[in-house]
Amino acid sequence: DLQNICHVCVIVEDEGIGMDEETQKRVFEPFTQADTSTTRQYGGTGLGLSISRNYIDLMDGQINVESCPGKGTKISVNIPLEISGNNNNLKESYQNYSCGISTSSNITYDMFESHLSRFGVACSRLDLLSCAKEEITNKNINLILSERK
Repeated sequence: DLQNICHVCVIVEDEGIGMDEETQKRVFEPFTQADTSTTRQYGGTGLGLSISRNYIDLMDGQINVESCPGKGTKISVNIPLEISGNNNNLKESYQNYSCGISTSSNITYDMFESHLSRFGVACSRLDLLSCAKEEITNKNINLILSERK
């Protein structure tokens, strides 16, 4: 039913080294980069776009690349998502869940808390460096999200 589908489009654009047409054809293959000097100069393994394409394919989405050497690259992702009519059932499903969030960023905590609270998940801040197993058990935490730096 197309009325319950919305398309989320994400575009990432840079003004970097760009790619020629031949490289653009190979860029979604695992371990592929523009050339060997790219790895030395910019790092990476050449897996990011390959993994992204696999996930996007699983969601029946599309990923496209537009690039010009010396002018940069534009990656476009389009994913069809089903619009949920009423999330009360989801809220009821997760209302007894609790999530401990360990982050040094108030913005990150607020973002996770905002999204999870929509599903009825209660959130609390955790300091995993000093967090004991008893604290997790006492707060009845079902899920822990931790920021990796």
